Amino acid sequence: MSKGVSANIVMKELDYQLHNIVESDNDLYHYCTAIYMFIDTTKQTIEYINAGHPPAIYLDKNGRQKELKTTVPPIGLFKGIDFHSSTFSYTKGARLLLYTDGVSEPLEENRLGSLLKDSTTLTLENVKDKLSKTLEEDGNKCYKNDDQCFILIDLK
Repeated sequence: MSKGVSANIVMKELDYQLHNIVESDNDLYHYCTAIYMFIDTTKQTIEYINAGHPPAIYLDKNGRQKELKTTVPPIGLFKGIDFHSSTFSYTKGARLLLYTDGVSEPLEENRLGSLLKDSTTLTLENVKDKLSKTLEEDGNKCYKNDDQCFILIDLK
């Protein structure tokens, strides 16, 4: 992929490549969730496509949250999907939390949003530690083998 390619083209190419892999073996049926973001720090905008992935959480500096929910089905699930991105403006001092289902499923509903909102004065390192500790202490043991990955971003 070339630099400056739009989100819909990136996701369409990923979808195309996954379909090519699957078509080469009729015994395989695969799809995957994905979230693609382009953060333009000059224009202070975020363009994203969420293909069946858990919603990213955007928290502005005033404590208002927005979930970046699914906009299209997972890649590889259906052929010929039109990938349309959503774009919104962000404010300096906002944060983003991206995560896998292995992070959200062991915790009670809205726990990630509450944890992020309650940690606005903490550094990213401290938020990471707090989230990791919460998963270790409160996470359901049956999810221990699931992927637990998250990304925290300070928007400056």
